[in-house]
Amino acid sequence: MNTKVLEILEFPKIKAAIAAFTVTEQGRSKVERLIPQKNRQIVEASIAQTTDAVNVLRLFGGFPIAEVADIMPIMARLRKHAIISGMELSQILLIFRISDNLRQFNETLDERAIELLFFKEKLAEVEIDEELYARLKRSVDEDGNILDRASGELMQIRKRIVSLQNEQKKRLDHIVHGPEAKYLSESLVTVRNGRQVIPVKAEHKAHFGGIVHDQSATGQTLFIEPQVVLNLNNELQLVIHQEKEEIQKILSEISTELLENIEAITDNARLIYDLDFAEAKAKYAKEINATLPLISTKQEIKLKLAFHPLIDLQKVVKNDFRLGGIHRQMVITGPNTGGKTITLKTVGLTQIMGQAGLYIPAAEESQIAIFSDILADIGDEQSIEQNLSTFSSHMKNIVNILQSSDQDSLLLFDEIGAGTDPEEGASIAISILNHLKTQGCCVLATTHYPELKLYAYNTPEVENASMEFSLESLSPTYHLLIGVPGHSNAFAISRRLGLSEDIVKNAEQLMDNDTVGINEMLDHLENDRKELAANNEAVKEEKERLAELKAQLALKNEELANNREHLIQQAKKEAESIVAQTERESQQIIESLRNQKNGEPVKDNVIIEAKTQLKSLHQKNLTKNRVLKKAHAAKTLQPGDTVYLTSYEQRGVLLQKMGSNAWQVQVGSIKMTVSSDQLEKVQAAKSSPPVIKTKVKANVKRTNEMPSGRLDLRGKRYEEAVCELDHFIDASLLANYPSAIIIHGFGTGTIRNLVQDTLRNNPRVTDFYFAPANEGGNGATIVNFQ
Repeated sequence: MNTKVLEILEFPKIKAAIAAFTVTEQGRSKVERLIPQKNRQIVEASIAQTTDAVNVLRLFGGFPIAEVADIMPIMARLRKHAIISGMELSQILLIFRISDNLRQFNETLDERAIELLFFKEKLAEVEIDEELYARLKRSVDEDGNILDRASGELMQIRKRIVSLQNEQKKRLDHIVHGPEAKYLSESLVTVRNGRQVIPVKAEHKAHFGGIVHDQSATGQTLFIEPQVVLNLNNELQLVIHQEKEEIQKILSEISTELLENIEAITDNARLIYDLDFAEAKAKYAKEINATLPLISTKQEIKLKLAFHPLIDLQKVVKNDFRLGGIHRQMVITGPNTGGKTITLKTVGLTQIMGQAGLYIPAAEESQIAIFSDILADIGDEQSIEQNLSTFSSHMKNIVNILQSSDQDSLLLFDEIGAGTDPEEGASIAISILNHLKTQGCCVLATTHYPELKLYAYNTPEVENASMEFSLESLSPTYHLLIGVPGHSNAFAISRRLGLSEDIVKNAEQLMDNDTVGINEMLDHLENDRKELAANNEAVKEEKERLAELKAQLALKNEELANNREHLIQQAKKEAESIVAQTERESQQIIESLRNQKNGEPVKDNVIIEAKTQLKSLHQKNLTKNRVLKKAHAAKTLQPGDTVYLTSYEQRGVLLQKMGSNAWQVQVGSIKMTVSSDQLEKVQAAKSSPPVIKTKVKANVKRTNEMPSGRLDLRGKRYEEAVCELDHFIDASLLANYPSAIIIHGFGTGTIRNLVQDTLRNNPRVTDFYFAPANEGGNGATIVNFQ
């Protein structure tokens, strides 16, 4: 990516703001090296990294990391088998502590089922050598001091040092505060050359003996190590030397252990630096209210309420913006200081931030593209040293841009073609835009030239836009109006400021016809825009009202459907209850008939007649249920009926039934087979014959007819099978058959279960069982009667 463009669009200021949120040197270094990427996978991974940090910042206040030094140089020394210092050891210990915190943090994420996009696997891979971690904690403090408990030997050495120092202090205190203090210049103990000494008057130097380590500037005071502590001091220095050797031994051992774990330590440190970098990006996004950018697959920019992040958030004006697709070029016009350049920079900077893996300064659902390069010619590039005019300098930049760009580039031109004769400048600008249109680049250009407004108006691939200007306040509003070209408003402003009307009118007459035509076109377009905006607002309100009505209607339909289903289910339960009650009463009547008071059994034909009457009562009770009757009538279909096909949302006419649960339907010129549950009866077809009401006679054999002793129920409907089975059993009993065979087939088992349940509940049946293999096997049941 062009470094100069990054500076022009002020990306370094964005990085400086992000770096302020880092807590590690490596994190700051990562921010400083941050640049936009042109590889889609890299951009997506970088944005996912920021998204993880944003979510963790929102849920937990951030990752459990802290300020830590860059340990990579230490790791490099370890690889060369160097012995690290106590301070370096304390920095590594901090890496261990943060790594342990991250390991526990990852467990919390798992417990709360929080998924991360980028850091999930990295956090799961954090490894810590527990024994090494424990040794580090007991060996060094945060200031790099080696602790007494680093080893047993060190602890004993330091106890001896303390003992010698106490004895030495005791003896020196006796001199300083005792009768011998009169020989001293001052009553204090000081240190020279690492040895404890006392300030003795020069004339009394022989009194204490020992060694003179220093003297005052005048020579009147000698700093003497007295003979009484000389031996103690010698022993103390020896023990201190032993302490240094033991510390060096400890550091050597720990350095060796660290070298064995160097890869895990390095990986953990890098993860900490990455987390710091990601969290800094997230904190900056929170500060400016930035959002997650979507990435276009068609190289289109669609920004909602985009703003420049370096302008005061309380004052900045937010604008919608689009570029790409049909319109790969946009020409922005408007007055000076109206916000054209800021709009140009906002789009470019937002695109750069997104490609660098940052959240963007725009509303949610905003979309960026992935460009191979972003090139810009913005600002006054006049060069005195090279003796170049403003136009020449701009043109030199444009030449370089044209040489470097391709169809995947985003080009930003501020006041394209300016700085020379307006007619020639406009012609050059149009020619450049035409060339880039052929090349397929995305281009955003600002201009004052009316010719470019007309070019954009007449070119399908180019879209006009302008910065809004308030004639009432005579100031820009900084709002971007896409699809509407603007003009300078010089005449209107002059009138408002009091310039003579004669002068203004004369100025208008001096304009050429083309310019006048362009301005008239702009006025018409502005009026059309305002009218369209008003109409759009009215349409929007109407759509919202219709959507609300539609939602209410859907709710009512759902309530009606639920109520209808509830009534049907309730009716079915009521019907089942009636059937069960009637069945129980029928059995009671039969038993009562069989056991009259005189003790004589009732004839079987009387019993059968009574059962028939009771079954009629069942049907009568069921047909009285209005809800079931209505539901049944709605689902009763016959050839010629007009039906509604729910799955096709079409009407058709029934031709013939196809199987037990399907119909052949004529829809227009097409015939198709449709399941019955997808058909809703609309009305009886005009061509269908009138329904003739007839009395239905039950297909029951007369009681004087002899049964065959064999009943075949295969292929029968359940209701039909119930009727025939009851009649067959009654007739067999009436004929005094000792046994009979009932063929029910294999099938789904529904008819077989009906047969066996009926036989099991009949007191005149002694037993029943499946037939032998040669008589039907499990597809038939033999029954024996009393």
